[in-house]
Amino acid sequence: MADFGYFYEQLLSEGFFVCDQEEPYFQELLLQFIWNEQWLNQPLRTVDGKEVAVLHQGIWNVEAGPDFHDAALVIDGKPRRGPIEIHFSPKNWTQHGHQNDPAYDDVILHVVWRNPEELAESPPGVPLLVLKPQLSRPLNTIVDEIDVRGYPYANKVSPDDLAAHFVRLSDSELLDLFTSAGIARLLRKARDISLLIEEVGLEETAYRMLCDGMGYKANRAPFADLAKAVPLASLSGQSPLVAQALLFGAAGLLPDPSQHPIPAELRDWTTSLWQEWWPRQTGAPAPTWISAGLRPTNTPERRILALTQLLERTEWRPGSAILDTILNSESSASCVRELRAILTCKAEPPFDRFHHFTGLLSKPTALVGTTRADDLIVNLAIPLYFACCFFRNRALDCEKGKQAVLRMPRLQSNRALEEAIHRFFIPPSRSRDVVRSACAQQGLLGLYREHYS
Repeated sequence: MADFGYFYEQLLSEGFFVCDQEEPYFQELLLQFIWNEQWLNQPLRTVDGKEVAVLHQGIWNVEAGPDFHDAALVIDGKPRRGPIEIHFSPKNWTQHGHQNDPAYDDVILHVVWRNPEELAESPPGVPLLVLKPQLSRPLNTIVDEIDVRGYPYANKVSPDDLAAHFVRLSDSELLDLFTSAGIARLLRKARDISLLIEEVGLEETAYRMLCDGMGYKANRAPFADLAKAVPLASLSGQSPLVAQALLFGAAGLLPDPSQHPIPAELRDWTTSLWQEWWPRQTGAPAPTWISAGLRPTNTPERRILALTQLLERTEWRPGSAILDTILNSESSASCVRELRAILTCKAEPPFDRFHHFTGLLSKPTALVGTTRADDLIVNLAIPLYFACCFFRNRALDCEKGKQAVLRMPRLQSNRALEEAIHRFFIPPSRSRDVVRSACAQQGLLGLYREHYS
C-alpha cells in the first residue's frame, strides 16, 4: 500500500492538480493554505540555511499584490515585517512579472513548493524557503482540508459569504478551483476504496461499487446488503440465468409463478429463474427495497438485470475490465468511449418493456443509458482507477484517469447542486459558464456538502 502523503507529494510535484494551464489557481491556493495554517515543522529554514521563526504568518490577501501582508518573522535572528509571496517554483516570480511590479519590492520571504533550479535566493536579496521538505502533516490530509474549507475567509465568516469572495474571481480561476477540488474529492474517495481493495480484493471491490451504483439514491443500502448476501465469488463462472436467479432470489424480488400471475412474455423466463433459485435459497431475510417515488426505469429489478449484464460482459472481472480500459486507452476520448461501452446496458426483449415482473413501461428503455453510464464513470470507474494507482504506488499512472474525467461533460443536476449554485454564485446564472464539466460539479458539490450537510 502506498504512503498516501508521499503519493500526493508526487502528484503535486508532477503538476497533477493543475487543471488549467493558463490559470493554475488551485495549485498555488493549496500552497497558500499550507502557509496560512502553518502546517510546517518549526523552526523553518531557508535554502541557504537561515533559521526562520514565524511570529505571524501574515494576512491572506485576496486582492492584487503579494499573497500575504504584514507578516512578522525572525530570519537569522533579525526581525522582519512585510509581505510574503508564494509560488510553486522560483521561476514563477519572473513568469508572473513581479520583477517589474513595485508592489513586490518589499517582499521579505519567497515561499515555494520546490526549487529545481537550486537557487539560494529568489529574486536576488530575498530569502527563499522551500515548503516540500518542511511539512508537519501528510499532504493528502492538507488536500482534503482545502477541498473543504481552504478558501480565504472560510474560517472567519459564514459559508454563505463565500459567494462574496467567489465574485472577485474570474471565471477561469473559479473553473480551475472547482475542477481541481473535484479531482481532490475523487482522490479522497479513492483512498477509502484502496483500503477496501486491500481487504477484499479488486474484483469484489468493483462488484460492491457496481451494486452501490445500481442502487443510485433510494436503494443504495439494500443493494449493499445484496452484495454481501451474494458475493462476486458465488456468481463468477455461473451462467447468466443462474446469476440472475441468485440475485433476484436473495433480493426477495423473484415471484413464484405458481402463486402469482406472470405476463406471458415473462412466464418461461421467470419459471426458469425460480427453478434455479429453489434449490439454492438460504432462507436469509431479503433487503427492504424502496419503491415510493422511484421512476419505473430505476426499479431494482432492472438494475439487477443491468448488473448481471455488466458482470457477464466483463467475464466476472469488472475491476480488471475498468482498469485495463483506462490504462490501455490511446486517448482520453477513446477511454471515455470504451468505458461507456462497458457501462451502458440495453434491455433484451421481453424485459425491455417491463419495469418489474408484472409492470409495463410505456416504451422500451435501456437498463443503463449514457447519462447513467457517465455517472458511473465519474463516481465508480475513475475513483477505482485512482485507488489502484494508490494500491500499486504508481502515481504517474493517475494522469490517464485525470484526463478521462476532465473530458466528462456535466452530469445530471440534483437538489444539492442547485442549492450549491444558489449559495455560491452571484448571480446563479454565472454557474453555466463556470461549472461546465462533471469534475467542476464534483468540486462544487464537495464544498457544499461539507458546509451544509
